[in-house]
Amino acid sequence: MNFGSNINLLLAVLIEGELIIILISAILGLFKEKSFKENIGTILLGIVERTFLAFSFIIGVQLSIVLFGVIKAATRFDSDSRIETSNSQFVTINIVSALFALVYFKAWIILV
Repeated sequence: MNFGSNINLLLAVLIEGELIIILISAILGLFKEKSFKENIGTILLGIVERTFLAFSFIIGVQLSIVLFGVIKAATRFDSDSRIETSNSQFVTINIVSALFALVYFKAWIILV
């Protein structure tokens, strides 16, 4: 396979995976407090995070997961009272996000 078809395959894996995540989130009721439209920023950020991790794994920079963890932890140091997400929810959500990135990577490896 050439580079162009590999990128198309990666995009297909990412799009399918993100649709599954949105479906699961809707089923679990994660959009109850806000409408889907109000959550679009958070959804797009999650897509960017998982794409970054998956692409990092594909190009062989597995230490990017450390960078991802540091960035996520650093953003939690701001103890803003408006943030209602508990630390356990935060950790769980980020682990699931990283897990999906690994699944994308594995799917890409299997398909290529």
